[in-house]
Formats: sequence, structure tokens, C-alpha cells
Amino acid sequence: MLEQVIVVTLVAVGLSYTAARLAGPFGLAAWLKGVVLNAAWAPGWLRDGVECVYCWAFWLTLGAAVAVAGVGDPGHLAQVWLAAYGLAVVVMRD
Repeated sequence: MLEQVIVVTLVAVGLSYTAARLAGPFGLAAWLKGVVLNAAWAPGWLRDGVECVYCWAFWLTLGAAVAVAGVGDPGHLAQVWLAAYGLAVVVMRD
């Protein structure tokens, strides 16, 4: 399980930082942020979250945990997801 947590954390830290603070490859992150920030339909929490590295990490660790740990055992998935998210927050502390 430790290996899964580390892999999920590394994926989430890299992608979260790229999505929240950089333009991303080919400007994709900047484009996505622009779409959300300029959308009249987007609620305030979504506009705030698109620029929040911790918000990105929360959701990206879930996706990465599903990819790495699978959905066969929900308890194990939750452990990997939340442990990886906690480690990502520690790693990305300002």
C-alpha cells in the first residue's frame, strides 16, 4: 500500500501544481482555467477551486487512487486516496 500512496501522491502533486499554477502542456491548464473563470454557469466554489492547488490535489488523488488501487475494495481505495491526499498537502505546503 505504501508504494501505491507514493505513486498517487507524486502524480497528484505534479498535476495539481501544473493545473493550478502553470499554463500546462500546450496551455491546456490555462485554457481550462480561463473557460471556468469566464463561465457564467460556474458557481463560485468552482471558480475558486480551479486556482487552488489543494483542491486540484483532492480530486486528482481520487482519480489516481482509482487507477492505481482499483475500486474492488472501497476501504483500501479510501485509505490510498486520503493518505495520498494528506501526503500531497504536506509536500505542497507553502
